[in-house]
Amino acid sequence: GNYELYTMDFNGNFLQQRTLTPGNEIGSSWAPDNVTVVYALGDVIRTLNLNTGSNQFLGLGYDPVWSPDGQKIAFMDITTPSNGFDIFTMNAADGSGRLRLTLNGQSYSPDWSPDSTQIVYSNGAVTPGLVPGLVIISNTGTFIRQLTTSGAAAHQWPAWSPDGTEIVFNPTTNSMLKVSNLGVLLAQIADSNAYNSDWGLVPIPPTPTPTPEPT
Repeated sequence: GNYELYTMDFNGNFLQQRTLTPGNEIGSSWAPDNVTVVYALGDVIRTLNLNTGSNQFLGLGYDPVWSPDGQKIAFMDITTPSNGFDIFTMNAADGSGRLRLTLNGQSYSPDWSPDSTQIVYSNGAVTPGLVPGLVIISNTGTFIRQLTTSGAAAHQWPAWSPDGTEIVFNPTTNSMLKVSNLGVLLAQIADSNAYNSDWGLVPIPPTPTPTPEPT
């Protein structure tokens, strides 16, 4: 079998298969319009309009993430001579304006700040001014700060909170940690079996309390 793209509602209902290809669709991200999805089909990044079915090729890469302002897509791609991954952006409309933001060949899992001006990513390289951990750069690649230091482990899958004040991520211990946007540890949210963390855009409504049956 292979991976395909599906959608469902918040309650897990109305499951719909959206793609049917011989390859694997992975790394999907919603556009701000809540109608279009960007995803990677193998090493090819495409967008899919769920209303019209329009499917558009944008370029080569992996793990695409749509910027909150809808203008850009951040992603990883293999670079030479390291044969490793670096972070890029491109225009969401047509894949033009491809811009390489990192140069160390060990940059993974980008995520946008809510105002689309910054990107947090997982850095695995030791280079001048950088050590393994989470790093924040501007949307043009300018270094802003080393957010966390992971040592021999890895800090993976960072995700920015909708208000921009906090970031959650998964260390290799498979737990989930939350830090401020300045790198101050705030909380351990989960202690095991936590992967690929993210935030909800709206609060999940509480489960209603059942009304007792009359006696």
